[in-house]
Amino acid sequence: MPTKSNKPIVMNNNQILDLVCYPSAYDDEGTSIREYLTDLLMRLWRDGVEFNPASPFHYGKDWQDAVYKTLVKNEVVSGKFDYINNEINDANYKEMATVIISLINTINDATYLELLKGCLDSGADGIDSLYQWFESEKELIKFVVEGKFE
Repeated sequence: MPTKSNKPIVMNNNQILDLVCYPSAYDDEGTSIREYLTDLLMRLWRDGVEFNPASPFHYGKDWQDAVYKTLVKNEVVSGKFDYINNEINDANYKEMATVIISLINTINDATYLELLKGCLDSGADGIDSLYQWFESEKELIKFVVEGKFE
C-alpha cells in the first residue's frame, strides 16, 4: 500500500485558494479557501465591534481548523491528518500561518488589481482617484508593473 510523504506538495497560491474546505460539520458542499477568507473579512467589516473573533462563523472556537485541515489534507504544509478522529497531528502551525498570510496577500493583490483595472477603465477621473492609494507616481508604476501594493 503506498504511503503519503510528509513533504508538502508545491502549489501556487491561487491553486491553494481554490481548494475546498468544510468550515462546518453540516456543510456538505464546502467552500473555497478564497471564499472562506473573503467571508471572514466581510463578517469583520459588517459586524464591527460586534464581531466575535472567538467564533466568527458561529461554528465554535475552532473556526480556523477548516483551513488548517484543508492545508494538511492536501499536503500543502507538513503534518498528518487523522481521518478517524478528524484532527491534525504533527503540524507546524508557524508554517500554516505563513501560508495563510501569503494567501491573504494574494487575495489583497487581486483586489488591488481589480481596483486598478476599474480606475483605468473609467478614464482620467479614475486615474486621478487611483493616485489616492499610492504615495507617489513611482509606487503606482511599481504596482502596475509588479502587481504588488506595499
